[in-house]
Amino acid sequence: MKQEPESGEFGADQHPGELTVGQQAVFLLRNEALASALPPIVAVDERGRIVFASDGVRESLGWDPGELPGKRVSVLLPGDPDERELDRLIKRLVARPREAFRLPRVFNAARRDGAILPFELTVSRVHVPERGGHVLFGILRDVSKRVTAETRLRSTEQTLQLCLETASMGAFEWDADSGRLVWDDRHHALFGFDKGEEVRRGEDALDTIFQEDRERVADALRVALEGGERFDIEYRVPTHDGGVRWLATVGQRDRAPSGRTRLIGVTSDITRHRLSEESLTRRQGDLERELLERSGQLDHSNAQLRVADRMVAIGTLAAGLGHDMGNVLLPVRAHLNAAGVVTQNPLVVDHLDAIGRSIGYLQQLADGLQSMASEPETQAGRTPSTDIHSWWSRVGPLLVKALPKHIGFREDLPPDIPRVALQEHQLTQAVLNLVVNAGEAIGNTPTGGKEAEVLLRAREVRSDARHEVEICVADNGPGMTDHVRRHALDMFFTTKQRGMGTGLGLTLARSVAERAGGSVEIDSMLGRGTSVSMRLPACRSEQATGKAGRPVGRAGPAGSRKRVGKKRDEAIRVLCVDDHALLIEGLKAQFGLDDRVRVVGALASAEGLVERVRELRPDIVLLDIEMPGPDAFEAADRLRRTCPEARVVVLSAHIRDGYLASARRCGASGYFAKSDSLEDIVDGIVRVANSGGAGFVMGPKVRRRFEERGDRGEADGVLPIQSLTSREVEVLRLIGKGLTRTQIAAELSRSPKTIDGHQSSIIRKLGAEGRADLVRLAIREGFAEA
Repeated sequence: MKQEPESGEFGADQHPGELTVGQQAVFLLRNEALASALPPIVAVDERGRIVFASDGVRESLGWDPGELPGKRVSVLLPGDPDERELDRLIKRLVARPREAFRLPRVFNAARRDGAILPFELTVSRVHVPERGGHVLFGILRDVSKRVTAETRLRSTEQTLQLCLETASMGAFEWDADSGRLVWDDRHHALFGFDKGEEVRRGEDALDTIFQEDRERVADALRVALEGGERFDIEYRVPTHDGGVRWLATVGQRDRAPSGRTRLIGVTSDITRHRLSEESLTRRQGDLERELLERSGQLDHSNAQLRVADRMVAIGTLAAGLGHDMGNVLLPVRAHLNAAGVVTQNPLVVDHLDAIGRSIGYLQQLADGLQSMASEPETQAGRTPSTDIHSWWSRVGPLLVKALPKHIGFREDLPPDIPRVALQEHQLTQAVLNLVVNAGEAIGNTPTGGKEAEVLLRAREVRSDARHEVEICVADNGPGMTDHVRRHALDMFFTTKQRGMGTGLGLTLARSVAERAGGSVEIDSMLGRGTSVSMRLPACRSEQATGKAGRPVGRAGPAGSRKRVGKKRDEAIRVLCVDDHALLIEGLKAQFGLDDRVRVVGALASAEGLVERVRELRPDIVLLDIEMPGPDAFEAADRLRRTCPEARVVVLSAHIRDGYLASARRCGASGYFAKSDSLEDIVDGIVRVANSGGAGFVMGPKVRRRFEERGDRGEADGVLPIQSLTSREVEVLRLIGKGLTRTQIAAELSRSPKTIDGHQSSIIRKLGAEGRADLVRLAIREGFAEA
């Protein structure tokens, strides 16, 4: 028998058929053609030493095949493997190869450069008798690309699963040929199936969809199968609690690897989205309806604004008309007085007396117009009051004119009725609205054979807790329904045609009463008429029981003053400054009846007043306020400084706190209303001339105004506005013009903190509630116009 080489190699001259099994294996492995076609092969003996490495290890592991024989197999393993554990593994593989290697295994191998790569290892055991044992042949396949792809695939699947779970989505696959359905647990829950309940066919899922949506879903799936188009459908399925769940399924047709047609896609729960859409749709509808309502309200408000604009225009016209009427009536009264003096014919005197009574009535209307058009004035900290009889004597004739001619009017005002704690202007506005409403309520409606009538009555109401005056306006019209009566005091509520009423009449009356601490009640019955009662606090001031102010007396001969036996050169010299020539002529006629005064000159404006006074040297300058040209108060102030011997007496149609305060500041000695009696005006001029400039003389109506407001100190000539310093007056003027504290500070070269101090002082002195009150007061009293 031929001796084998100890190395296990065979001679070059040996035929393969003569080789042992081990030599044949080595021969095969060393065959270059076969080795280049096979993956890396490494042979390891039972001691863990490499006995052979094929050429493939060069490309896969970076080792030269000749370097590995004789080395431990651990050089191909990453890290520092446990040699004893490796030996036990090799022995186990040798002893039980089938148990350990039923399938190829993937493990990590170390390249010569230290890189770690995954390899699939297939091991087979070969018995080599000549070596006295076994050799383990390992075939290594580089699976790094496959492992990388599998890792990416797993990552993609995990990402997809996370996305589906986050979006509450489920994925499905539906085999169109067999009807087999494969879906995940999320789908199970979305369609309302119990956990573990088997769903194998797509028809089972379709059966759970609401009947109204099922046919639409089936059609969409059929179109997708036939045309290959993407489908996106929404539908409803029931929930276990009897509710509804909205689902959305998106998918498309696909070809499986087996060639079968399938539908793949995802399903999501869109219940919240649909509920939000429905809520949004409802809200949009609500907004559209609200928009229509608001548009209607806006149209109504515009109509109310137009009415308010008309009322403002009418008020302005009324104020101007009352002013001009007063300017015209004064000379008419003066000429009537003069005519009554120069004639002794009883018949003529009677005619003049009748004309005088008519003029007195016209004067009442003029006063009423100015009273109605005036803005209410407030002095915080004081209790305003109004004498019912005095008030009615001025505004009554005008309020009655607000009724249609076919409606009668009567009043029931007890002589001892107390004063009410309310400003005259507010009472006028409230009662005017009630009278107008009463007249409109009657309209042309039949009153059961009775004459249509509106009644104004007042009565005193006393209780343990309150002392009030009830002022009621009643009509015998058709009355109100319960619904109308309940809402009649609501803002903007009206039963009139659109654009014919503002719905503010009764609301205004209630507002006036409540601000005064009173209330408003409505008593009405269908067919019996309506009565609206304002309960107002009775005035608690000392003037509450005083006599009413004297009404405007009739003009005429009976009221004229007889001539007195004084020489003409002793008469008080008067310079009249007024832009109404007729009024000046009337004053001349009146003064001509009294030797105490005489007119020495006239001016149509305050321009050139100082020069004219120096020329004529009058004792009294009778000065109107509202005239074209320079400011009357500034002219009076210059006159005080340059010609102190001339006393200024203001004669105006307006009685305002601001005007009175300005008159006091500019050095005027008196203030009279043009509607005062001519005798009172003459007496006032005489008082001023004889006083030597001491005190401040007020006409009867000026004094009565303050008495009716309960301001005795002011009636004696002490006005709250007069208590302001010149700097505070300037600050009030700029506040009225709308300037901010910073702008006022810049205008007066003071700091904003100083302006704040002035403002606080003004508020305290005038008893105002804040800056807004100061703005209104400054505008109302004419400070903002200065």
